[in-house]
Amino acid sequence: MTQRERFLAIAVGVVVALLLANVGFKKITNTISLKEKRVEKAQSELDSLNSAIESGKRAFTKIERLESRSLPRKEEDAKTQYTDWLYQLAKEVGLGKVKVDPKGSPQKIVPVGSPPGAPEAYTVHEFQLVGECQTDKVVELLAKYYDRDYLHRIKVLQLNPTKQTNLVTVELTSQAVSLPKAPDNKEPSLQPSGRLAMSTDAYKQKILERNAFSPPNNAPKIETGRSHDVTIGQPWKLDLDAKDPDGNNVKFELVTEKDDLPKDFNFQGKEISWKPTEKLTEKIVVRAIDDGWPKKSTEMELTLKAIDAPAPKVETPPTVIDPAKQAFLTGVVDGPTGQQGWINSKAEGINIDITEGTEINVGTIKAKVMRIDFKASLVELETDGSVWIADMNTSLADAFAKSRVD
Repeated sequence: MTQRERFLAIAVGVVVALLLANVGFKKITNTISLKEKRVEKAQSELDSLNSAIESGKRAFTKIERLESRSLPRKEEDAKTQYTDWLYQLAKEVGLGKVKVDPKGSPQKIVPVGSPPGAPEAYTVHEFQLVGECQTDKVVELLAKYYDRDYLHRIKVLQLNPTKQTNLVTVELTSQAVSLPKAPDNKEPSLQPSGRLAMSTDAYKQKILERNAFSPPNNAPKIETGRSHDVTIGQPWKLDLDAKDPDGNNVKFELVTEKDDLPKDFNFQGKEISWKPTEKLTEKIVVRAIDDGWPKKSTEMELTLKAIDAPAPKVETPPTVIDPAKQAFLTGVVDGPTGQQGWINSKAEGINIDITEGTEINVGTIKAKVMRIDFKASLVELETDGSVWIADMNTSLADAFAKSRVD
């Protein structure tokens, strides 16, 4: 064999060896790839199984959670429990004229696609609540309703205004669920539901910045005077007074701190009482608050001044006017029957006809007409034996007094 033939044989051997090696490598590679795929499939099945187990655990936990929120399984127990709770809820938030009743027959719900005769998945009970309250109480009602951890929802809610300001009639239809595996004597859940994102007051601010059924609420007006004098040593009382333009009820509260109040000062309801023991001036701040929504208030500063008792008044007896001071001879005549005259008493509003012998009684003057002098326009009168003269320019009282001096 020549050298050339030798090299050719070696080359052919190398090629054959490489071909055999390639075939073996592919076989080994295919085997490894097949095992890797089997491992991947097994891992996928394991992951699916673990996922199903976790889903089952979550479903079991969820079912347990739902059963804890469910009404009792028995229909009568479910109706009694939920009716009592709705009634207590209405009373707690301040509803009046409350009435709660189950509505219709419970509905047994079967999953869609279930074969005939399949057991129900859950039962829906329906209840109706009716009552009256102020509009802000509706927010409290809804907040407490949704914070209760029942399987329930509001189906219908109607608010109807009444003739009374800021009062509405509430008609609420609620649906509550009982699950078939819930205990017969299951007690209601007392845990909060976690559905509320804010506090009740925060919801009120968002919803009831104003009453939807009436104009915006106005603050009450305090009509009590600002300044008052109080006599030292004597009990004193003041009834605060305020009027609300919207017709809401108004109550009073004391703003001034108790430590800043004077001695023997009391505040009760709308009455202030005080019995000061010394001279001083106190300033007291009070607040009037209405019950509208949102509530409005007005403050006022009262100035209370303790003063000495006033000096007793000396009463002057009333001046007594003597009718004789206002009685005058108004005329005399000489007629067919003789001389006669007239005396007018202005204080008494009467005219007295006189002739000789007539007795007159005017005020302090009691006299008898002795003579009438037509020419001199005067009369002579006699009182207690004394004769005196009255003319037309002097009152009877002055004429009599002059005669006493003379």
